[in-house]
Amino acid sequence: MDKTHHGYRESTHRAVLRAVLLICLMATSIMRVACASKAGVSLPRFDKLVVVVADRVDLRDLDKPALPNISRIINGGAIGLVSPNCLGAKNPYSVILTAGAGVAVRGGPFVRDCYEVDEKLFGMMPAGEIYAQGIGRHAPRGSGVFLGLGQAERANREAGVMAPGLGRLGEALRKAGAYSAAVGNADIPPDTSDRSASVLATDARGLIHRADLRLGRVVTTPMLDKKGPSYFVATDVGRLAGFAAKMLNEADLVVVNFGDTTRLDELRAFLAEEALAAQRTRSLYRLDRLVGEFISSSPSKRIGLVLVSLSPPLCDGWTELTPIVVYPAPCGLLSSATTRTPGLVTATDFAPTVLFMLGCRINGGMTGRPAFVLPGLRVAFVRDLDERVRATKTLEIPLLWVVATVGAICFTASSVIIAFGLRVENRVVGLIRFGLIFSSCAPLAMLIAVLAPGGVVNYAVVSMVVAVLVAGLALIVGARSTSRVVAPVVVFALTIGAVWVDGLLGGRFGRFSVPSAFPLSGFRFYGIGNEYAGVLIAMAGCLAIAAPRRVRAMLALVLGGVSVIVLGVGSFGANYGATTTGVLTLGLIWTSLARGGFGARHVIGYFVLGIGVSVVFAVLDWLVSGSAGTHGARLASQTDSMGLANVAAMAVRKVLFNLRIAGSTHAARVFAAFLPFIVLWFCGVHAKARDLLSSDPSCISALKGMLYGTAVALLINDSGIVFASIMLSLVLMILIYALLADLIRPSGQQVAQAEVKTCPE
Repeated sequence: MDKTHHGYRESTHRAVLRAVLLICLMATSIMRVACASKAGVSLPRFDKLVVVVADRVDLRDLDKPALPNISRIINGGAIGLVSPNCLGAKNPYSVILTAGAGVAVRGGPFVRDCYEVDEKLFGMMPAGEIYAQGIGRHAPRGSGVFLGLGQAERANREAGVMAPGLGRLGEALRKAGAYSAAVGNADIPPDTSDRSASVLATDARGLIHRADLRLGRVVTTPMLDKKGPSYFVATDVGRLAGFAAKMLNEADLVVVNFGDTTRLDELRAFLAEEALAAQRTRSLYRLDRLVGEFISSSPSKRIGLVLVSLSPPLCDGWTELTPIVVYPAPCGLLSSATTRTPGLVTATDFAPTVLFMLGCRINGGMTGRPAFVLPGLRVAFVRDLDERVRATKTLEIPLLWVVATVGAICFTASSVIIAFGLRVENRVVGLIRFGLIFSSCAPLAMLIAVLAPGGVVNYAVVSMVVAVLVAGLALIVGARSTSRVVAPVVVFALTIGAVWVDGLLGGRFGRFSVPSAFPLSGFRFYGIGNEYAGVLIAMAGCLAIAAPRRVRAMLALVLGGVSVIVLGVGSFGANYGATTTGVLTLGLIWTSLARGGFGARHVIGYFVLGIGVSVVFAVLDWLVSGSAGTHGARLASQTDSMGLANVAAMAVRKVLFNLRIAGSTHAARVFAAFLPFIVLWFCGVHAKARDLLSSDPSCISALKGMLYGTAVALLINDSGIVFASIMLSLVLMILIYALLADLIRPSGQQVAQAEVKTCPE
């Protein structure tokens, strides 16, 4: 007996080892094939670079034939959209501070506090003296100072950033022997000073080598409402361009703050719609003239131009991306190793891209990567990307609330019926079951909706229609079977197949689906996010548990192996937290189905194995892809410099962050919506579910394994509360669906047929 048991345990261990080795070999070969073909070309190198910052505009503002100079650089250069991947809530200050740092940081109104060294503040005190007292350094004559540096460092340390690394762009230029300069402002006299764009040129000491930040002239206009200011500060384009050209004689990077669009956006509350539109048109004409001044410069000087907006109009919140154009450059779309998406770069990519174009060494602490150009793709592609991002952001809350509401109603109604043993009509039970299947169809429907043309109406209609059609198909198939859970199994199988295909394609559809909305969230730019990772792991586990006993252990192994590959391979865009969760969850399910149960050593072992598999994937990605690898690959490359202690500290901070989110107001609202179901679950539904599974202890053990995986998902993943909630909801859904099958009473015809079959001859 002992020998047999030992041999069985040895064979299972060998099977696990073979599965892990197979996964690693497949991952390596797939990554090499995926990385073998790179269509991107590098941006050109320049001796000098002018960055024109025109905030509070979007692609629709610039993409107009009436702006000939801007149209010229858009159609003759490289264009893309900027994802605001700053730290914390999206605001203009955090995004522009992130762009200058090359790493996600947090900003605030203090970002506006850039001044010329001899500019008088607080009555009579020069900014240079205030800087010397607050920072403890001397500011040279003609320079600019960032007086908000101390506040910025404190704000980021309070946010958990161990080394904020503010001003890394200017610092890298200074160490390379190059210089930066800043010109212009977005002030609204007499009380508001806004020099936010100037932080792009500051170094780690809060210094700008050369600065002229007091440009602008007052233009009286009668179109402003009487309740607001009686004048509008308009940029003197000729003067601004002249000062920038003068700065190019001394500096290698000149940041030009075109402040008109920012000022206008701040004053929109005081303007009528017609006046706002007229002033906006005039501002864009002035911006076009400014761009024309720069592109008419002599090409022999090898001066490059970057036109960028780092914040959209803020009247409706942060609902869209902002444009960036590089000229001269190969004609095409900008992309980066951070996003792996044509037409999309991030705020953290801005500093590395500028350094690359100026031929300077990129700071090792930057998480962004230099942008490159994908030739052959044109502006229409960016327009479609912009439309899809707005659609997902607009639909994100309404559509998800529809699905959650349907699910909560069906969960609560079914639990009341089951817990109290109520007798209800078949059509009521059928309606509840349809609602449960409809909710479980939502991930697949929203994934397929991305195939439709971009747009709010298109996404909403396709999502609803596909969900209804798939739910109907699943119920029709289920009606022809004697199994209780055929309909959920059909939905789960279709969803798993779609997620696998999308994962193997690099998450091309998942990244634009409504649950992900990744370009605006800024947390994930490629691969499978936590929303679909939770769907994949939970559905794969449930599919294995619901399979016939003779094949379910093997099915769990196959589903687990392929899912871990899709989640972990860097070329697909790895989700390493989900990889660890997948190994643990599906490993415990396989152990339960293969040997009838698991112990504490299995939980610990699979957790360690999951971390190990994630590390192997990250190292492989680093070896194959280098700097173009995922965040895990970059972390693997920086482990020596960061030290294991800092890596462990990052993991602990993530766990604490997820626990804090679990206690947030939004989490409390979701919990309150499902509170009646939770109470009823423990008051009667739980016992009946246990009776349903009493004849199959291995199934009960597998479900316990799913709960362990849910707990791990909550702790180690970004937005772990979302990950865990999805997993738990899908498991409970299939159990509730199975229990409802017992409540369907046979019709009179079915009873008669049953009596005929049982009558003696």
